[in-house]
Amino acid sequence: IVHVGQLYGDESLRYTVVTDAQGNQFEARLPRTTGALTELELELQVLKNLSSFKTRLGFDIPQAIGETREVGTGNRVLVFKYVEGHKIDTRRLSPASSLAQSISRTISTIHALPIELVQNNGLSEFSPAENIRLRVAEIDRAMQSGQVPAILLQRWEDALADVSLFKYQPVVVHGSLGHDTILENAGEVSGVLDWKKVQLNDPALDFAWLAGEDTELVESILLNYQLARNGADAN
Repeated sequence: IVHVGQLYGDESLRYTVVTDAQGNQFEARLPRTTGALTELELELQVLKNLSSFKTRLGFDIPQAIGETREVGTGNRVLVFKYVEGHKIDTRRLSPASSLAQSISRTISTIHALPIELVQNNGLSEFSPAENIRLRVAEIDRAMQSGQVPAILLQRWEDALADVSLFKYQPVVVHGSLGHDTILENAGEVSGVLDWKKVQLNDPALDFAWLAGEDTELVESILLNYQLARNGADAN
């Protein structure tokens, strides 16, 4: 190792980028809590199973290289191959751009992964009925808090009453897609990070990060997603 970058993260997980003499870069992750270590080990298992689909993904994913121990504490440090790319700035993203189309293909590819990826690894599965039950419980807690405007609570209740929104076919979802987890390079998605929340659930979850973006951009990504994935739920 010839260079160690700045330390990022929080109290539960720290990470940094290290460079070796040949110029190769790696990401070192330092879990500080039992919970963070459990999540990291779960992600390792998912990534191990995902590696067999690497050629069909069309983008890079973190690859475990090995592990070492932190000097002084003896805590585990897990080392991954560094995934190249830049964070996506949706404010500068054109609806007709190749990157917008690449985002659609990326989400479609994830949703086309076999459900065995979830079932064989003991990951979470949520049926439409279970989702409704969980959302109702969330609304009840929000209502009891007294912090949510009545008009917003009514909007959520109306959505839950719309049965068509819950007629989806559960698929493998990433669960953490966002500006920090999708990387781009030269107008294409180059990598997807943070696979610890993979689950069988509503495909809409992987579009939630776009909810506040320009309407034309969102509609373009949704349209290209439906073109890329036969039988996609229009809702």
